[in-house]
Amino acid sequence: MSSVSVVVPCYRYGRYLEESVGSVLDQEGVDVRVLVIDDASGDDSPDVAREIASRDPRVEVSVHAANRGHIGTYNEGLLDWASGDYTVLLSADDRLAPGALKRATELLDAHPNVGFAYGNVLWFHEGDRLPRARNRSRAARVLIDLTGSAVELRRAGAAARERFLRDYEAAAVAPRLVGFLEGEPSGLRR
Repeated sequence: MSSVSVVVPCYRYGRYLEESVGSVLDQEGVDVRVLVIDDASGDDSPDVAREIASRDPRVEVSVHAANRGHIGTYNEGLLDWASGDYTVLLSADDRLAPGALKRATELLDAHPNVGFAYGNVLWFHEGDRLPRARNRSRAARVLIDLTGSAVELRRAGAAARERFLRDYEAAAVAPRLVGFLEGEPSGLRR
């Protein structure tokens, strides 16, 4: 079973933490641990995070005395704390769809040259149940391999996705640039 380290940066979003962290802890088929990093919110966000951590040993909390900003906060979690097979950066006001981490880790485990997987965006409103995950989608999926090349997958049906990845691994498909990465690709974490 793959391990996934999930970093949840939080600034004044304590009201969303129960649902956000809960969506991670409810993931099946993966071994998860969570770090909530409060970036000196000044509201009850640290207390909410500590309460969640008191109920589940997989959750840790880091509270900044002074605001470090996005990059400093992300780096603390992604570079200093994360130790799983895979790492997720999840905004405090976002949630993971049920099974999202299992689907992503299975894809990444099956294709070791792929370094990044991103699922479909599902829109929701505060307090709503998440819509069902879309297994077949017209939305694009982006995968970035460890060389830094990016490929775009459309029509996410399993057979089409597998055929595309086989062709891509055999270098029969020319990658199309769909994004920009700053820094060396070797800095990407798996």
